[in-house]
Amino acid sequence: WNIRGLAAAIRMMVMYRGVPLKEDNYDCVENATKDGFDRSDWFNKKPEFKAKHPLMNLPYVMDGDMVVVQTNACFTYLGRRLNLLGKNDLELCQCEQLLCEIMDIRNQLIDYVYAEPRKSAADWFKAACAPGRGLDKLNQWLEKKYEGASPETIFFVGDEASAPDFHIWEILDQLCAMAKFYNTDSPLTSFNKLSAFHRLFRELPGNK
Repeated sequence: WNIRGLAAAIRMMVMYRGVPLKEDNYDCVENATKDGFDRSDWFNKKPEFKAKHPLMNLPYVMDGDMVVVQTNACFTYLGRRLNLLGKNDLELCQCEQLLCEIMDIRNQLIDYVYAEPRKSAADWFKAACAPGRGLDKLNQWLEKKYEGASPETIFFVGDEASAPDFHIWEILDQLCAMAKFYNTDSPLTSFNKLSAFHRLFRELPGNK
């Protein structure tokens, strides 16, 4: 869709590597239908795509004759293609685990966004930041990896950017924007390592 959504971090990976890309974005237009939105821009085109790929959905990646759907499959495909999936089997396994972890956090966020009635953003942030929850686990991952050090650049895997960095950064950035919108404290204020990652990863030349 023509929002940041799931594709934002996928686009970010490609742009980080300086690879040309063409974006296909689809409009979701407010109207007077039952649920208040017209999604025909995508659904009118989907049958044509589905004839070529039975699992066709958004987001997707097309690379020559290769068509990839499902978010984590897009991340891992581009991770291999762009050399952003670790340098060995251990780092590959870490990338896969982190991609699943951040998807869990995203799904919790989606449950909040579409809930009716919706609890307050402050309450959601409080739950999301609780010990043992997703953000705490990601912060602990960095704490264990860097053991109190304050590196100039923080990566979740190895010594350079990898696929999960992009999805984690995107979710953290969306949470910060959400907190600003609701005039509540950023959920990153409790997590020094996540805060450093969010700030430093954004400043990498390929991301700026």
